[in-house]
Amino acid sequence: MCQAAGAQAPLGRVTSGGFGPSVNAPVAMGYVASEASRPGLILLAEVRGKRIPVGVSELPFVKLSYKRRLNRPTSDAQSEQRPC
Repeated sequence: MCQAAGAQAPLGRVTSGGFGPSVNAPVAMGYVASEASRPGLILLAEVRGKRIPVGVSELPFVKLSYKRRLNRPTSDAQSEQRPC
């Protein structure tokens, strides 16, 4: 990955990537230098010999749409051990 079209020095590297069905687009993860890690920054990544623009994003890529229940109440029937 690099920051400018003519730059030769890499700022980081992609460690994994694939299609993200939640965002209906390709997603990738990687490491970049600290100065290039600001969310929203656009970098260039080389994919199959071609440089394409990629954006630095915070995790998670997609905001969670469910609520996690904590301290679920348990009844006596649920606490009994049952055979599988």
